[in-house]
Amino acid sequence: MTISASKIHLASIALVALSCCSVVIADDAATPDGNGASRILLRKALPRGLSVEVNNLGPYRYIMVHFRELAGDFANEDNSLGDWSIQIPELIGNSDGFIFGFDSNRRWEPVPGEPDAIHYENESRPIGPDDPVAFAGQRDMINRQGRLRYRAKVSVTDNKMDIEMAITNLDDKPTSIFTDICNRFHGRGNVWDWQDRTFVKVGDAWILARRLFQGDGFPAGVRWFVQARLPSREYMHEFRRGGADDAATQIMTSPYICQPLQNGRQTIIYGSPQGSMVFFNLTNPCFHSDAWTAGVGPGETIVQKTTLRVYHLPVPEAISQFEREMAAEG
Repeated sequence: MTISASKIHLASIALVALSCCSVVIADDAATPDGNGASRILLRKALPRGLSVEVNNLGPYRYIMVHFRELAGDFANEDNSLGDWSIQIPELIGNSDGFIFGFDSNRRWEPVPGEPDAIHYENESRPIGPDDPVAFAGQRDMINRQGRLRYRAKVSVTDNKMDIEMAITNLDDKPTSIFTDICNRFHGRGNVWDWQDRTFVKVGDAWILARRLFQGDGFPAGVRWFVQARLPSREYMHEFRRGGADDAATQIMTSPYICQPLQNGRQTIIYGSPQGSMVFFNLTNPCFHSDAWTAGVGPGETIVQKTTLRVYHLPVPEAISQFEREMAAEG
């Protein structure tokens, strides 16, 4: 297949003006969040006159992403490409379950020596048996004594936004690490008819995800496991009861999700190369490609990656370009 040159259209990630051609880390006095802290995290000029901006959305873990095709549309007048809010992370856990007790007063900061990147660090502490946690799953999947430290980093280059989670096992025994990053899409360009233009890979084919939701040739569901990177039985049971013993739920051959935007010009591909489960929320639209790493020793640090890329290509060409890039990156 011959792929035409990709004319990338990645535009603003937020709601304010761009400052010429360099990255700007915003002043604390600008666009305050009510506590005197700026919501503007990173501004960057991109090739072909486009721009990108990263904006903090409420709690420290969130960033807001606005894609705009027009280079100077900092007022977000054209919302046809929709919006994204990404929670980094929504949940994180080890072999004994999900870990809480993280400091809620963290803040994104510029990365020294990397003008196109932001980061923050956090470390859990043990929590008591009656301490409340934001978790609606099985109680035995709450690991109240688990210990992890992580550094979340977001960087932007050309047509892609990369997320890295460098996670350290602070327990005194080997463990696995499961990370759930929520990518919630909203706005006119994303939500309308999204089920009719969102693709996942099953076997050798990219199919509409709605076939899985509706049970069209598959057991109906919204959570599906990646064959090459199955998480532990406990996590499979947490997310899909009986999933650990049901091969029909372990059918994903790629951890990535492909979604052409409603305007028909751009295609977004999102996911983690360590992805173990692809998950959709149908009523509050979002998608997940949840990373899983086994065999993490005491004190060992591993890096889990997630990428979001925008291509000015139709779906088949965008997928081919993406797969070539990922193969080259190793």
